[in-house]
Amino acid sequence: MKAYKPKNIKEHNKELISDYIKNAHLPLTIRQISDGTQLSVVTINKLIVELIESDTIKSLDKHAKTGGRFATAYEFNTTKELILILQFIENDKNLVVNYHIVDLLGNVIEQKNLKTNNLDELLLNINHFRSVFPQIVLITCGITGVEIDGELRIMDFSPLKNINLAKEIRDSTQIETIIENDINAATLGYALEDNEVLSGVYFPEKFPPGSSLIINQTIFKGSNNISGEIKYLPTFRNAEFPLSQNEIYLKVFDSIQTIIAMYAPHQLIIFIPQVWEKLLNIDKIKDELREIFPKGTLPQMEFSSNFSSLYLAGLIKLSLRN
Repeated sequence: MKAYKPKNIKEHNKELISDYIKNAHLPLTIRQISDGTQLSVVTINKLIVELIESDTIKSLDKHAKTGGRFATAYEFNTTKELILILQFIENDKNLVVNYHIVDLLGNVIEQKNLKTNNLDELLLNINHFRSVFPQIVLITCGITGVEIDGELRIMDFSPLKNINLAKEIRDSTQIETIIENDINAATLGYALEDNEVLSGVYFPEKFPPGSSLIINQTIFKGSNNISGEIKYLPTFRNAEFPLSQNEIYLKVFDSIQTIIAMYAPHQLIIFIPQVWEKLLNIDKIKDELREIFPKGTLPQMEFSSNFSSLYLAGLIKLSLRN
């Protein structure tokens, strides 16, 4: 077992205290912190001062009543650092960007939806948020495309195609920036279990589909990030988008069959437009799949039109891990 040096012990204890307060999600007294961390009241009283000075935690004006007496309560400073999340969404031929300011607990504290016609407008909007919220330490972009060798080689919105978006944003803001594909983020937002294989398929109403694979909460991207680009499957070779009503059932079915055959996931989430819900006979899809695959091998399947919120949830999860 590695021994902690005195300085390391102090930093370890400070992190232990701040994490305990953070995960409590409610104000705590010194005694409650001591009970939860097994650190002495004397140690906590010494370290709490430094944590307050560094803005990691806050001392509340209101005191908590404990056993007939009032004691100072402390809470985690969720806005010491903030994350700016850009959620790129295709709306017809326009690119709409949902801007979200997120705190250290993953709560959205402000959001705006702004049309973006080019890179200059995008950077202008980002720098506006940067000036209003100087605590921003990370920018996370969910994109409707794929980043290959740092460039958006696959991107439905032409003004951003072949651009190194992360570098452009970093150079403009001096803030760390990460890029993630929309279906990868949405599937990650849906994932709950650590030890599962989860796949997602996303069918935008007017654009080619995409898929993702999550293994133990980790996004699988392949050697060049294009894993999951199912628009390159034979079934889509001559397809035009938006798909006709006669094509929708067959293309969805072929995609699901391919995903199950290739990945054998525990769960499969299929994101479809709400207008498709009446066009797809989900029971029929499941019955036909049962006839194809051996008994007991089909994953749990869910069809959902709740793409946008899970897409955001995945971007938040990814950001908080960073």
